[in-house]
Amino acid sequence: MPPDLAEVIGPAIAAAEVPTLVRVAFLARPGGGVPRVEVSSRPLPPAPTRWRVALAASPRAEPVEERRHKQLDRRWVAALAVAGVEETLVWDEERGLLEGTRSNLFVARGDELLTPPLSAGLVPGVVRAELLAGAPDLRLLVVERLLTPADLLRCDALLLTGSGVGIAVVEECDGRPIGTAAGRARAARLHSALLPGG
Repeated sequence: MPPDLAEVIGPAIAAAEVPTLVRVAFLARPGGGVPRVEVSSRPLPPAPTRWRVALAASPRAEPVEERRHKQLDRRWVAALAVAGVEETLVWDEERGLLEGTRSNLFVARGDELLTPPLSAGLVPGVVRAELLAGAPDLRLLVVERLLTPADLLRCDALLLTGSGVGIAVVEECDGRPIGTAAGRARAARLHSALLPGG
């Protein structure tokens, strides 16, 4: 049985003096038994004042099952990341847009928020779950469906969510403005509405 999570991360959080990202890894032991726990932390860098993204030049190739959990091996990020932007959006041939290298994504269109389903092979982010749960109170309908780059051309706003991101509104994708000014302004209010302490 893994140790209680509060016992594991409590000391790391108590020692943090600045906004900090705490990562807990449960590592299986050969032959089974209680997993080994590794706790690491690092200060969160200042949030960008402007979010620019780009589509990865090539698709993710790992099986869907391997993509549903955060992995310690992040070499795929280095292989797909696009230089000069704050985030890279990854995709695969069969399911289209998936997520960012460190974020989940939502496409805002009218009163709808479109996001890829977890079954497409993406990490079920904590902030993603907060947005899914809180959207109805803000009169927003969340639709989980496969997305394509064409959806980005018809959106009011593109949002990224993540523990290191909060809820961020993207201004530019592949060097071109994305969404509308009104759509981006409305999306920007989601952060304070859903994550007031963030």
